[in-house]
Amino acid sequence: MASQKSFATAFGVICTFLSARPPYCTRTYPVSPEQLTLFYGCDGSNLNRIGLAKATSQELDKLDAALQPATFGVNNENVYAEFYHKAGKMDPPEFATSFDVEDLDLLDFVSQGC
Repeated sequence: MASQKSFATAFGVICTFLSARPPYCTRTYPVSPEQLTLFYGCDGSNLNRIGLAKATSQELDKLDAALQPATFGVNNENVYAEFYHKAGKMDPPEFATSFDVEDLDLLDFVSQGC
């Protein structure tokens, strides 16, 4: 009986906390187009960049062409089946962004509750 009361008390505290301040942000944060540049390429002779804020269809097609097929797990093996799951991937060493969390003060914004 005491454990049910302590559970109910703890549950009530959690509900009150979450309703007063949800554990996520729901706002948008202004970012300049210069912060939204993606650099990509897998070797020094084929480097590219795209401004994600104002990308053209041709630029997006070029980015799409640079992606490698992404596999998914089926029966404990990696499978690529374009007819079922067409997805591309780019490994971290193959891309970088100009997005700088510290420069934007985004960490302070989030830590203050957005």
